[in-house]
Amino acid sequence: MRVAITGASSGIGKALALEYAADGADIVAFGRDVSRLRDVAENCNRFGVDVEICAVSLENKQAMSEALLRADNEGRLDVVIANAGFGGLEALAGTNGETEPTVEKLVNANFVGVLNTLRPIIPRMVARRAGNIGIISSLAGLRGMPDSPVYSATKAAARVYGEALRPLLAPYGVSVSVISPGYVDTPMSRTLPFAKPMILQPEKMARLIKTSIKSGTPHLVRPLPLAIIMRLFNLLPRRVADTLLIHLRQHTNEDG
Repeated sequence: MRVAITGASSGIGKALALEYAADGADIVAFGRDVSRLRDVAENCNRFGVDVEICAVSLENKQAMSEALLRADNEGRLDVVIANAGFGGLEALAGTNGETEPTVEKLVNANFVGVLNTLRPIIPRMVARRAGNIGIISSLAGLRGMPDSPVYSATKAAARVYGEALRPLLAPYGVSVSVISPGYVDTPMSRTLPFAKPMILQPEKMARLIKTSIKSGTPHLVRPLPLAIIMRLFNLLPRRVADTLLIHLRQHTNEDG
């Protein structure tokens, strides 16, 4: 098996690379930081698998397409995981919303990057009538959060894109799994200046993601208690939900 992972140099992406390598899969690791990608490759190599590193910007549509298709030519990509994203302290909004550079970065990393990762490989998977796709969204994509409206919107866009792809590609033997994690203990999330309830370790999240993609789980949400709360917000009258979110925001900021 051969697995391509974006954002593989740290956080969930790094944990995914190691998780799949431990299972005997060859890895194609995408990221920006060559030195960190090499570190990931060295750790994966210990499991006796082949690792290819690709230092490419997700925002560069042509470069991503060329890198993905080249990797697929060298060995069929069975799994492609659009994991790379942008968040953390820098992505939080002030009273006037996010800054213009932040908005552009969020949209490019969290949604355009997903498109640039998947669109080149989908026709090949369809032609082979085989393949597994994973899209990493967020619980914030289930209900917009006041501290991060654009981040929430980009993650919602990634989720909806995956939900639309799933029935489109299923008749051709290609499965699509959307994954919506809550807080995960990554370098990015550690910059957030507030409490992070029910935070998950990246290794555990990686195991859950691998299992979900393998089984073709349509939508994985974790942790379940937070996922239920987010779903409940969508069932409440909007004014009630907004009031609760205001109080929740104040409470978590005080705890942090």
